[in-house]
Amino acid sequence: MTQSLKTRQNHNMKYFIPILALVMMAWSCSPEESPEIKEALKVHGEMLDMSISLDSSVSAEITRLQAVIIDSLVTSNATEAIRIENSIKSLLACQMALNEWRSTVVEVPGYHHHEPGEVCDHDHSQDAMLEGLPDSEILTMQNDLFEALREIKAKAAVQ
Repeated sequence: MTQSLKTRQNHNMKYFIPILALVMMAWSCSPEESPEIKEALKVHGEMLDMSISLDSSVSAEITRLQAVIIDSLVTSNATEAIRIENSIKSLLACQMALNEWRSTVVEVPGYHHHEPGEVCDHDHSQDAMLEGLPDSEILTMQNDLFEALREIKAKAAVQ
């Protein structure tokens, strides 16, 4: 019985070492991120942080202005009410632009900024179009998206 156990252990060990070697080789050969992909990931993260902050700021400002417009109407200050109403319309347009922008956001291929199943505020259907693109083009796309977001923020005139 002892001989049979040793034979099985030797037989199993015979496969263990080659399998371990293959796993180590595969792990060591995984591609390293290019500088462009590292930068694209950084840009993407900053861009998402800015979009969340902008959305929050715009919503808070709309809420604040709605209270101010009510006070203006109560005090019969029609000129002030019209000015505030125009500001609210401008902020609502910013929210619409932000929602449109979100529909254009694509992630860096192979990297998702959220956990599977976590609610995400942009469409992933376009992510596949980035597969196989050169890293420099992926970085350019992320920079273009970030620039578009900066333009929306500038028009919103909120911090």
